[in-house]
Amino acid sequence: MSDIEFCFEIGALSPQTFPMERLGQYIADLGAMLGESDFVHFLRLEAGSTRIIHKVKGEALPRIEAGLNALNCGVAEAERQKAFASLNKRLKEDDAVGVYTRSDTGVVLLHLSGVKMSKPEMLGPIEQSTVIDGVVISLGDSRKKAAEAISKSVRVLVRSGDEVLKLSATRDMARQLGPHIFGHELRMTGKGRWFRHERDGWRLDRFMIESFEALREEDLLATVAELRAI
Repeated sequence: MSDIEFCFEIGALSPQTFPMERLGQYIADLGAMLGESDFVHFLRLEAGSTRIIHKVKGEALPRIEAGLNALNCGVAEAERQKAFASLNKRLKEDDAVGVYTRSDTGVVLLHLSGVKMSKPEMLGPIEQSTVIDGVVISLGDSRKKAAEAISKSVRVLVRSGDEVLKLSATRDMARQLGPHIFGHELRMTGKGRWFRHERDGWRLDRFMIESFEALREEDLLATVAELRAI
């Protein structure tokens, strides 16, 4: 299968007025969005607005087009979606929109709304009882000792799965948590404040630990079994 040219058009600055560093950022995001770095190669810039012309090796074409379809359907891999969002953000900052086309057919494969992008909706805050399982990895913040002394609350860092959450606790609760730093996983119960972001879903904004219990290995195995059953 022969190589195919593609065009990413930025409807704003011309090549003559485009800052080189900014252009490099666009190209980096474009490459990350497409993936297949060994099979995508920059060719040239064309005027009009700014048209970034590049070619895709034929053997990678089906994978590239499948990735673009996934972006259109909102089910692409996290790295592709992150790069797509970054391109949209740059376009918005530059008062531009973007169009991604296949040069040989002229078919538009992606529209990037950029400056026309609507402001993401956010719901909340919603406060409710919340349970978090995780390992305590830090208590307090040396940079904020004075503030913590006044507020009588202590920052608690907890690793929960792949995330590190910033929680809070009273001084007495922090003392109880002290012996458990870098220990077994704990189940912490308290009042959580949540926001729902259009793109990221529900995110925890604040959590005050009210009680906790140590999770035994058999408890964890039982929880995993229940999740698998669901």
